[in-house]
Amino acid sequence: MNNRPLPNPNDLYPDSTERAKNMLEEQKKAHEKASFQTIIWVVIILAILVGGGYLVYTSGIFNKTKNTVSNQINDSLVRNDVSRAKTVSAYYYRSYKSYEGMGDDIDYKAVVNEVAGHGAELHLQGTSETTFVSWTILPQNKEYYCADATGFTGKIDSIDPNQTTCK
Repeated sequence: MNNRPLPNPNDLYPDSTERAKNMLEEQKKAHEKASFQTIIWVVIILAILVGGGYLVYTSGIFNKTKNTVSNQINDSLVRNDVSRAKTVSAYYYRSYKSYEGMGDDIDYKAVVNEVAGHGAELHLQGTSETTFVSWTILPQNKEYYCADATGFTGKIDSIDPNQTTCK
C-alpha cells in the first residue's frame, strides 16, 4: 500500500480568517487604485471643461452675437419709431389741418428722441399744408427708412433734400 503519510489538513485548507484578511487587503488595494484613477479622470475632464469654457468666454463670441442682436433690435425699434412718427403726424394733421410746424410738436419731438436713443437720427423735411417726409438711416444696415403724408412707410434707396414724398 501507500507508505506516504496523510497530508496535514492545515496545509490543504489554509486558515479561513487568514484567507479572509488577505482577500480584504487585495480588495482594498484594488479599490484604492480604481478610486485614484477615477479621481484623476474627473480632474482631467473638469480641467478640459473649465479651460474650454474660458476659451469660449474670452473669444468674444457672445459679445459679437449680443452686439449683432442688439443692432438688429435697434433697426427694428427705429422702424417702429418711424411708423410712430407717421401716426403722430396724422394726429397733428387732424388737429391743425397742416403739417407745417410739426417739427415743434411735443409728440413728434418725443419720437425724435426715441430714434436718437436707438442710435439713429430722425429727419423731417418738406413740411407744408399737405406734405411731410420723415426719414432716417437705420443704425445697423445703413438703409434709408422713410414715412410720408401719402401713407408710405418703408425702405427707400436714397432721399433728396427737396423731396416731399418718400418715393
